Amino acid sequence: MRASRLDSAGFALVVFAAIALALSHGSRRESAAWYNNVGLYNRSLTQFLVDHRGELLGRSIAVFGVAGLSPWSHSTGAYLSQLLGGSVQWLVFVPHEDVFYRFGASRNAAVSVYRERDACDTLRGVSATMLTFDEHGHGNFVDSCEEALDRIRIPATVELWGPKSVTPREVDAGFNMYFTGTHLLPGVEAVIGAKPLPMSYGDAGKLMTTSIPPHSARDGKIGFSIVSRETTILSGTVEVR
Repeated sequence: MRASRLDSAGFALVVFAAIALALSHGSRRESAAWYNNVGLYNRSLTQFLVDHRGELLGRSIAVFGVAGLSPWSHSTGAYLSQLLGGSVQWLVFVPHEDVFYRFGASRNAAVSVYRERDACDTLRGVSATMLTFDEHGHGNFVDSCEEALDRIRIPATVELWGPKSVTPREVDAGFNMYFTGTHLLPGVEAVIGAKPLPMSYGDAGKLMTTSIPPHSARDGKIGFSIVSRETTILSGTVEVR
């Protein structure tokens, strides 16, 4: 169990920590585009919930596929109850913990967060309505946990990444990397050795960034992998020159 969750008033504070890496090397135009995408994503989520409130109120709802800032991020459910005009018990399934989602629930909370891979075991014997959301915040009702997982586990691709080389000074200080492609969402991580790196995601799954810690080079290079739900989809090397 975790305490001290935030509702809508605290969302802006949470997002600063999560996207600091992406914004540190982006222009003001890129920053504005990120905020615009987040706004569109959350408007789609909340509009779906409002449109279907009659199918949600008073029930247990299992939520799959949400990423980053959302009405369930660090939430007790108070904002959602106000939005819908009644109570719902939310069970939110995410690939792993991050700055937005921590496993468990605070006391008397209407939102509980669970590991995605344990979803079907967690929901066994639970009477829950199941929802999936895509990277644009578009929602769908599904009939089973298995169908929900099939819908959200879309293979990710990496098309471009960089930088391909860095200076010794950058290695000593640490540096940012970017990856562009498709379905680059939580569940897709950059890994050095066996250690996942902190990730930021944006542009509806087309961009993710990470920070390479200082002194990560070995023998004049930095080897990394991109892992999507425990499957390696890319291995690469950053040269030190």
